[in-house]
This record gives sequence, C-alpha cells and structure tokens, in this order.
Amino acid sequence: MAISSIAIKRPVSVIMLMITMVGMGLLGLKNMPVDLMPNMNVPVVMIQTTWIGATPEDMDSLVTRKIEEVMPNIEGIKEMNSTSSENVSFVVIEFDYGTDTDKKVTDVQTELNNIR
Repeated sequence: MAISSIAIKRPVSVIMLMITMVGMGLLGLKNMPVDLMPNMNVPVVMIQTTWIGATPEDMDSLVTRKIEEVMPNIEGIKEMNSTSSENVSFVVIEFDYGTDTDKKVTDVQTELNNIR
C-alpha cells in the first residue's frame, strides 16, 4: 500500500503526525542555544614589520624572505602568505584547525627572535 493511499484513508492520523512533528521542531528550536557572536578561535598569526624608508624590494629581500625562511620550523602550518610594500611587510600564517594559537604565537616569536 502506498503512503499516499494511507494518507487519504486516514487524514486525521496524518494531521496529528504533522502537528506532532511541527511541535517537536518548535520545541527543539526554542531549546537550541544561539549566540550572536560565538567564540571562534581562528588559528591565524599575522606578522607586520615596518622599516621607514625601505623600498618594497628591500622589504622583500631583507625582511619578508628571512621571516619566511624560519617559519617552516614550526609544525602545523597550513598556509603562509606574504606581502611586501613600501615601508611595510605582512606575513600571514594559517595553522590547522584545533591548533593552540597561543602556543603557536609563542613559537612564532621564538623563531622571529632567532632572526635577530
């Protein structure tokens, strides 16, 4: 017997089932916790360096590349992007999700101190 023929023969049962399902859905929606701004720990470390009067080429060769050379010593790096422009260098390091970002910031600072 097809579901449609059962629904036609027993409309009250189908309506009661639908009301029960909608009621359970509304109850679940009411009890579901919702945060406007959930706490998200994005595993990204950004390094910005400035050198007043430096050309983009100097920033790239003397700052950005040296940072990029030591960062692979840190485990768990998913992706690393860098930008060098006049007076400023940016290096963005993305780690795997679930990584302890505070520990990775400490690791990055240690590697940066080794450059000096």
